[in-house]
Amino acid sequence: MSVTKWEPFTDVFDDMADLRRQMRRVRRLFAGEFNLPFDVYETPEEVVVRADLPGVAPENVKVEYRPGTLTIHGMRRFAHPESATFLRRERGEGEFHCAVSVEAPIDDTKIRAVHEHGVVTVHLPKLPEAKSREIQVETSK
Repeated sequence: MSVTKWEPFTDVFDDMADLRRQMRRVRRLFAGEFNLPFDVYETPEEVVVRADLPGVAPENVKVEYRPGTLTIHGMRRFAHPESATFLRRERGEGEFHCAVSVEAPIDDTKIRAVHEHGVVTVHLPKLPEAKSREIQVETSK
């Protein structure tokens, strides 16, 4: 026989977090939405957002930038016969939406989005930062 220490608060909070995850999943199913997996990384020159969108044509993706926020949204539908009965269904379809907070100052005139092999990559070039410099103090005459 093994003895397991009961930690009521940890167990309750773990159960609540699990329930919250399950409820979000159910809500997405009924709303016809799916979770959009994406990565965000930063280099000295730019912020890059990559979103996996297999099966989504470039014309069905909309990318918007407003100062401080990048938004990617659109629609994905898969063709299947009306008479089909799914035995298992894991590929999400419907609307997708993600908003990414961008703290770095961005040159919005040079933003570009590239769709390649089911991945949308958005390049957000940073504005050059003002560099500090020493100012020579002059004497007045």
